[in-house]
Amino acid sequence: VLVATARYEEFQQVSRLAGTPSDADAAAEHFFLRGLAAETMARLAEEPTVGAGSRAEAPKPRAPFVTDTLGDAAREYTRALQFAPAHAEAALRLSRVHLELDRAVQARDALVRLVSPACADPTCGLAWLFLAQVHERLQDVVAASAAYDAATAVTGVRRAARLGRLALALRTGNEDTRVVTSAMTSMAQDAPSRTAPDAWALYVSGQRVDDDVTVRRMKALLDP
Repeated sequence: VLVATARYEEFQQVSRLAGTPSDADAAAEHFFLRGLAAETMARLAEEPTVGAGSRAEAPKPRAPFVTDTLGDAAREYTRALQFAPAHAEAALRLSRVHLELDRAVQARDALVRLVSPACADPTCGLAWLFLAQVHERLQDVVAASAAYDAATAVTGVRRAARLGRLALALRTGNEDTRVVTSAMTSMAQDAPSRTAPDAWALYVSGQRVDDDVTVRRMKALLDP
């Protein structure tokens, strides 16, 4: 509840007092939420011109609090994955934090394990989006373009992926005017989905990318 209502500092205090749960899945969730809180606190503390947004270029110098808090987030996500190696969103967020800390190779190595050629879920879609940004950071324009194209196949990521693809084309000058115009037209015609919320907006606002995960876990516990 504290995380869902953006009371991140209060959540960090309460979770420290509560300690690590004995159940492995609960422990993974404990550290995942601590990481999510730390990552979001770092993003909220950052100047808009520097912020942890969808840009792919190398980050500008940051305030020590922001760098330290992102480092805290990385440690919490790592601990979550020690308890639950298959926790996809913890791996996704750890990859994003690596990218924000200018650890592009570490981010790439983690993201390639989260993507699949034809995926539909928002975690995979964001993994393609982040992988495209990693490839940009590593100056691999061809791979970045391909990853953006893969991300556009996922409804909840499509607008962010098209924006990233367009920005890449304008920065590199590798696309002709017709391609750029087509991309801009597609973005203008995109209507917000009634069934798939904007995954990038969920991510940066400190909410779960897969917002049904808690409900599914509760149902699994109740099933005989």
